[in-house]
Amino acid sequence: MAYTVKDEAEFQRDVVDLARKMGWVPRPRTDGDGVPDLELVKSGVKLYRELKVAADAPMTVKQYRYIQGLLAKGENAGVWTPDDWEIIQQELSWPVEDIVFKARVSLYAMNDRTPEDTGYLSKANRKKAIGQIHASALEGMTEIRYRDPDSSGGYQRVENSNHRKSIVADLRTKGVDFPAVQLALQSMRSDNVVQISDSGFWELRVYEGQKFGVVDGQHRDAALRELMQSGTTQHNDKSWQEYLVDFVCYLDTDEFGEKVLFNDFNGK
Repeated sequence: MAYTVKDEAEFQRDVVDLARKMGWVPRPRTDGDGVPDLELVKSGVKLYRELKVAADAPMTVKQYRYIQGLLAKGENAGVWTPDDWEIIQQELSWPVEDIVFKARVSLYAMNDRTPEDTGYLSKANRKKAIGQIHASALEGMTEIRYRDPDSSGGYQRVENSNHRKSIVADLRTKGVDFPAVQLALQSMRSDNVVQISDSGFWELRVYEGQKFGVVDGQHRDAALRELMQSGTTQHNDKSWQEYLVDFVCYLDTDEFGEKVLFNDFNGK
């Protein structure tokens, strides 16, 4: 039976009741200037939700701008309607105690190539998550799998300090935008990618013990770490911790799959 409500007040009561049962602490809106109706908190994780009874009900300009501002900071923000009831139940039931990274993403099929085209016959890289996150959110979340000639493990070259310094100089003097950093997530859990709305919004979640392998972009990653530790600011006076990094994350891969991707990016 489809979930229905008579008005937004009833909808909010139902959402709050469900959230409390799932261990969330609801914080209703206290400021009406575009702030979402609900802020839900659990183990340090926050959800910001604007509630609309009609699926096609428009947000005000202030509501839209506020939510876009939260998303730009990497927060989990969006709109819920009664039609989203199953999604609301699923999202409020996900375990959050050990989440160490989260970002709003779009989820796409990777490409139309078959495993035979790539020679990659283990876990096929079929999906990728594409998003944007502040540099500080990636700090401590990446690892470089350096090539080990003795064990044939790894695939990355040793970092070139001159290349890193060149990127640091370009960022400081030119404020350039770089291509997306290419990441890979091994041993994927079923709840690493969670749909947070039926409007195409997804969230990439990484849990304690998981890290991203940097397939392409290790010098960009190193340059941003150096800048974040320098105490300097960007041209717009924002901290380097707030620098927005475009990323692509290949999901449910293994080290051999990462090697295939690395060779693809480097023309081998």
